[in-house]
Amino acid sequence: MKEENLDVLSAGIINKCLCDPSQPSNPIAQLKLSSCVNLNDIKMNDISVGLFTNKSVRKLDLSKTKMSVIMTKSLAKALEQNNIYGGQLRSLVLDDCTFEGKSSSTELFEGLNKSALTTLSLQRCHLDDSFAKALGEGIGAEEKLKVLSSINLNGNLIGDEGALAISNGLEENQVLLVLNLVQNKIGDDGGVALAKALRKNTKLESLYFKGNPIQEGAIAAFTRTAQVNSCLRNLSYSDSSLHRQHMSVMHLLYQYGFSTYGAESHLSKTPHVEAADKSMESKIG
Repeated sequence: MKEENLDVLSAGIINKCLCDPSQPSNPIAQLKLSSCVNLNDIKMNDISVGLFTNKSVRKLDLSKTKMSVIMTKSLAKALEQNNIYGGQLRSLVLDDCTFEGKSSSTELFEGLNKSALTTLSLQRCHLDDSFAKALGEGIGAEEKLKVLSSINLNGNLIGDEGALAISNGLEENQVLLVLNLVQNKIGDDGGVALAKALRKNTKLESLYFKGNPIQEGAIAAFTRTAQVNSCLRNLSYSDSSLHRQHMSVMHLLYQYGFSTYGAESHLSKTPHVEAADKSMESKIG
């Protein structure tokens, strides 16, 4: 149901389909309710209750929804109960959602911490440092966000304080594989903290960080991280994009005593990297 009017009857039908294991004959794997007009507290509750014991839905998309505190609480409860009853809900998309009141973030994390989600997308939701602090605490604790492997926070309002909190969590986390922080408000202090955290984290494979107002300090820190971290496969920051082969090259350069500190924006184009890149390609070929 995209860009449609979700009335009480529709919400009731969705609830019945989700609750009744014998219906529909073709199980719902993705429930897309993005841009649904008039999705309110009552309708959200109906849909959430339907998800409690549902065993088929793997992805829930509520993008462009105005989430009241009660709606967020209903969603959080659905995430928790779906996990308790052995459901398959693994992906939650809340892109372009607006959350009412600061307590919404708290309510959302109550559900996230008790869910079995592996993928979470919250692009352009005006999330700030308070949300990032809760996220950092969650990814840094063994009993919270246990299986979340991909987080997309593109286009939010996270600054240095939030980045520091996420960095602290990353130092302890051994589950997260992909983190997208593109187009936030993170400056040099936050960038340096993230870069240093990735020298301790041995699991994260991809960090997307372009569009943040970092300066030379953070760029140098990320360059060093690219040299010493052999786990990263994709790292984008400033105007730089390093992928698996380039990361391997930089790690190899570092081992052999080369330095790429102070490299210009495209690190993969520096002479040493190009030479090592060609050498590696010839060996692979």
